[in-house]
Amino acid sequence: MGGIGKTTLAQLINNDDRVKRRFDLRLLVCDRGIKFPYWMMDLLLPNPVQISVEECCRCERLPPFGKLQFLKNLRLKSKKGLKYISRDVYGDEETPFPSLESLNLDSMQSLEAWTNTAGTGRDSFPCLREITVCNCAKLVDLPTIPSVRTLKIKNSSAASLLSVRNFTSLTSLRIEDFCDLTHLPDGMVKNHAVLERLEIVRLRNLKSLSNQLDNLLPEGLQNLNSLEALHINSRGGLKSLLINGLCGFHSLRRLHVLGCDKLACLSKGVQYLTALEHLYIYGCPHLNSLPERIQHLTSLRSLTICDCKGISSLQNQIGHLMSLSQLHISDCPGLMSLPDGVKRLNMLKQSEIEECPNLERRCKKETGDDWLKIAHIPEIVINSEGIQSLGSWQR
Repeated sequence: MGGIGKTTLAQLINNDDRVKRRFDLRLLVCDRGIKFPYWMMDLLLPNPVQISVEECCRCERLPPFGKLQFLKNLRLKSKKGLKYISRDVYGDEETPFPSLESLNLDSMQSLEAWTNTAGTGRDSFPCLREITVCNCAKLVDLPTIPSVRTLKIKNSSAASLLSVRNFTSLTSLRIEDFCDLTHLPDGMVKNHAVLERLEIVRLRNLKSLSNQLDNLLPEGLQNLNSLEALHINSRGGLKSLLINGLCGFHSLRRLHVLGCDKLACLSKGVQYLTALEHLYIYGCPHLNSLPERIQHLTSLRSLTICDCKGISSLQNQIGHLMSLSQLHISDCPGLMSLPDGVKRLNMLKQSEIEECPNLERRCKKETGDDWLKIAHIPEIVINSEGIQSLGSWQR
């Protein structure tokens, strides 16, 4: 007995008036359709809050989604036939997309341009807070949308990063998987006075983040007065963070450096991070020491060093980190001992040591050579085993 294909069945269902009349669902998914059903193109669905359009490979035009008064989340994925997001998508509304909060463009392989309503006297996307662009290799420009607070761009055209400078209200920016990028575009974060979080992830050929950031001074980093979290995960050629590369981050509270395979030093510039509370260093095998002048991090509360096989010692200046309450050291087999300065860390409440055979031996309770350096710490865990617990403490 002959069967009915998925696409044919979808067409029959999508173009059935009974489906249209009963459609009060909040989520609409169009999967592998050749074209949109007529009731979608005419927007006979007044209520959808979320729309996900996937694998409509031959569709060259989008419905006028801008007319949907309650639409909050829109996701477009793998529309190989769509080259332009034209003004048709906005409809004839005075305020297109009045409720849209999140827009996700994923694997739009043919998309080349996205037109907005600038110059038409209409205010589109008044509530849009988050844009995600992923795997859009031909999209070279993003329209300026003042309401956007979070922007994520992944594995897309490097030219699209030039648009970042126009999103001056961003509080969070994530740049990910730009394998051919050797430096950040000039002035990319020049106008971002309210940016709070910056993530740079898997830029494998990024040679020197700090040199490029130096080029942004004074008009670039001096304006990042609100930056609180910097996340760097290069997985590639980044070798150093030079002095001027960090001196503009006066509000920085979290610094995460992960997977920087060639990073050899974090630089003296760390001394400028006087507001830093959390320093996390993970997977940097060529890093041979903590930053010089680390004693200036007087606000530091937690220090994590993980999978840094090149580190053989910690500077005695660590004893000046009088706010430090958590110290985590993991998978650093070359680390021979703890510095004497650890004894001065009266605020240190918890210490964890994992996969560090030398420290495990030297920190053995009562008998280890370094035991007296850590005996004052209320909570001590070595290789997941509680060695000491002197009562409750607040993280």
